[in-house]
Amino acid sequence: LRRVDTGTVRGLLRVKPQDLFRQDLLYQSQRDLSSLGVFRSVSVVLADSLAPTAPGDSVVRVVLHVGEGPGHRVLTGVGYGTIDCFRAHGGWTAYNYFGGARALDLTGTVSKLGVGAPLDAGLRSNLCKSLRRDRTSDTLNYNVGLALRQPTFLSPRHTARLGVVAERRSEFRTYTRQDVAV
Repeated sequence: LRRVDTGTVRGLLRVKPQDLFRQDLLYQSQRDLSSLGVFRSVSVVLADSLAPTAPGDSVVRVVLHVGEGPGHRVLTGVGYGTIDCFRAHGGWTAYNYFGGARALDLTGTVSKLGVGAPLDAGLRSNLCKSLRRDRTSDTLNYNVGLALRQPTFLSPRHTARLGVVAERRSEFRTYTRQDVAV
C-alpha cells in the first residue's frame, strides 16, 4: 500500500486476531473493502490451517491482498428527455481523502438546458415542444452536492456521511422547489 495506511485496512476488517473463525465474516470484510472504491481488487482468504495449540482448538491464518485503485473518479453524462429537454450530470470523487479511507464526493446535475434561463436557446419551438406551455420550465433545474463519507463510524458496520446540497427542481406543470440542505 502506498496511499492507504495498513492500520486503516485492519480497522475495516470484520475479523480480528483471536476471533472464532467465521467464513461469513471473511466474505463481509471483502465486500466492505471493495465497496469503498479505494481498492481495485480485494481478496480475503485462508492461507492455511495451523496445528492446534490446545485440545479442541484450531488456528487459521487469514491473508488479505488489496490493490489500490486510482485516487479519484470522474463521472459524466448527458441526455435528452421530453420534459427535461437536454440534461447533464457530472461527479468527482476523491478516495482516501485525508486518510482513513474517507471519500469526498462532488456532484452536479442540470436539466432544462435549452429552455430554461440563463441557458434558454429557444428550443421550446422545435426540439422541446412539450415544454411550450409549461411555466415551471422557465429556469434551469440543478442539484449540486458535496459530501464527506467516513467508513467505520463507531463500528465497521456503520458509515457516516456529512453533506451539503443546493437544488432547484420543477415538475412538469405542477410545482417548483428550491432547497439548500445540510
